[in-house]
Amino acid sequence: MNSEESLRKEASSSKQLRDTTSDIPMVSLPDAVALVRTIHDKGLENAPMLDVAKGCGYTNATSTPFYRKMTAARLFGLVNTSGAGLTGRALDYFKPHVEHGDKIALLSAIRGIKLYSDTLDSYERKKPNVQLISNSFQRSLSITDGCAGVCAQAFVESVRFAGLIDEHGAISLVGASSVKQIAQPPIATKIESEAPTREDCIPVDSQRYPLILDAKTKRTVVVYAPPITKTELERIKNWLEWQLVVEDR
Repeated sequence: MNSEESLRKEASSSKQLRDTTSDIPMVSLPDAVALVRTIHDKGLENAPMLDVAKGCGYTNATSTPFYRKMTAARLFGLVNTSGAGLTGRALDYFKPHVEHGDKIALLSAIRGIKLYSDTLDSYERKKPNVQLISNSFQRSLSITDGCAGVCAQAFVESVRFAGLIDEHGAISLVGASSVKQIAQPPIATKIESEAPTREDCIPVDSQRYPLILDAKTKRTVVVYAPPITKTELERIKNWLEWQLVVEDR
């Protein structure tokens, strides 16, 4: 293979790498916590995402810094997967009800991300090497070097914020082994007699509004809602713009 062919293959390979990712945080845990604290302090948990963004100092919900912080907050398990509602983990950090509850919440946030947890274990009693961690992230996630570097720095800052770096600069998991169990989602126990049906979840005053997207494939969107006002309709529109995953076909 000549040098020209090698360059073409390298260029082709680099084009396939992503310069952003939502698989792991691109901002650190303390930055995500700061955003969630603002949401909580300003009572924005149930607000439309545009209002949440503006309340946090951003002009739009699609602003890159806001989007990355919100994505990180969700990956760390601090806000719900939709909307801006705080999770139990976030409340455990801000208002712990058990001893060391705030520390447990931070450790759980780290352990709750598999790549973070694996990297943490591989560096136990070692000083985290940002460049090596960046290389590992780049290979695991097929992201660019620049993106991987940002993610690696965010990892180190997150681990430090969670109190997992000792006075010598090495990662220390002393006293944190039990958190590995806490961070994992509980195993669901299915009780058929108590499991709610779809009908049970629909309010009695709601009406069914179906929208057929494709008659051939029988793709349909169904909304159950009570009578709404014009103001509420605008809020729903803003919410849909943030929540729905839109694919070009």
